[in-house]
Amino acid sequence: LAGTGEKGFSGAEGPGSAALLNGPHHLLVGPDGDVYVADTWNFCVRRIDPATGRIRTLAGTGEKGFAGDGGPASQARFGGLFNIAFRGNVLYACDLDNRRVRAIDLATGKIETLYTECDGHPLKGPNDIVFDAHGGFYFTDLGKTRPREMDRGAVYYAKADGSKIEEKIFPLERPNGCGLSPDGRRGILELLRYYQIPLAGKHAVVLGRSNVVGRPLANLLSGRDVNMTVTVGHSASG
Repeated sequence: LAGTGEKGFSGAEGPGSAALLNGPHHLLVGPDGDVYVADTWNFCVRRIDPATGRIRTLAGTGEKGFAGDGGPASQARFGGLFNIAFRGNVLYACDLDNRRVRAIDLATGKIETLYTECDGHPLKGPNDIVFDAHGGFYFTDLGKTRPREMDRGAVYYAKADGSKIEEKIFPLERPNGCGLSPDGRRGILELLRYYQIPLAGKHAVVLGRSNVVGRPLANLLSGRDVNMTVTVGHSASG
């Protein structure tokens, strides 16, 4: 559909198969049937027409930074786009390094910031978002990691119009993603921490260990039981 397998930034208004992408982390089908891609390290959202195969940039200039609120999304700058979501004709984006949740109206092409803090506490690194059946959305705040310290993460729930945000779970250790079960009654929360350990002479990456294990998540959703999974997989080095 899009990309050549090489890293880069190119392809505006051309065939998606010839475009260069850089770390696309998320894609979804929009209300118009087009495919929208969070092109993470190109700091933009790409839009692909499946009927023609053509690709264009919906939001972002390809350069990292912060700009554009109140104006055309095509001139906006982002600090790392990992996940996007639709509600009606509006695309919502977690702008991780700019520490905010932003919204793009497909009808007008304009972009705005919805949330940068909750109860006076600034967001540190929002990175995943999912809507529920009531029109609000949950999002994880991964936070930032520094050489000798790290932020404590959280899960928030917010209204789509930017009018209200609530902290639902705090603290968490690097919450990296969230989702809902098909019936909307249970939450799926990815808690990410990497450990490299020797395993039969190779390195393994263990995912899933967190200080939330054993804590009830009833304050997040109505479901009472949570299944935590620890996944062991080999790293690229072997």
